Amino acid sequence: EFGPASVVRLAHPRATRMTVEAGECVVYHAHTNSVRFEGAEEGRLVFDIAVAPAVEALVRSYPGWLPALELPVMEVDSEDEGGDSEEDGDEDEDEAKPDSGRAVVLGMVEELVREGALVLRTLA
Repeated sequence: EFGPASVVRLAHPRATRMTVEAGECVVYHAHTNSVRFEGAEEGRLVFDIAVAPAVEALVRSYPGWLPALELPVMEVDSEDEGGDSEEDGDEDEDEAKPDSGRAVVLGMVEELVREGALVLRTLA
């Protein structure tokens, strides 16, 4: 679980890379391979494009630590999505954007920690 004192960084700078493929953020990592045997396939994780700035910040900041709750989130324009409700939907959608983007980034962090690509630490 993340709190104000949670910080993250890449486990190793050369074992993780990010690309954008078909409008999605794809993170490749080799953290499932051991030091002695590199026969396992490279890990491939696909995320919403909104996490791309967070991944880039993690790559650029290594070996530094970044606060997990402050990782940047890309604002994705969703004008064409779900245009069913005119009055109430637009107002609610605008209010939900920052929280939903933050949830996507924190979900990405959790998955990368599970895969061993990120290290999570809580500062005292």
